[in-house]
Amino acid sequence: LVDFKAEVWEKLDKIADERYKRILWLRYADRKTWRYIALELNFTIRYIHKMHLKALAELDKII
Repeated sequence: LVDFKAEVWEKLDKIADERYKRILWLRYADRKTWRYIALELNFTIRYIHKMHLKALAELDKII
């Protein structure tokens, strides 16, 4: 699990937008709910979903 998280962080670290990194980390490494992420980042769940899609697109460019 530790190796997996290190590998994930290595990929996420290449994303420029810190919010995108945080959303992806919270969702996939920490396995947090959309509600938790929205509250943590002080955005609506709807906006978190939009940013999540953009974050995945950025990650896709890296991978």
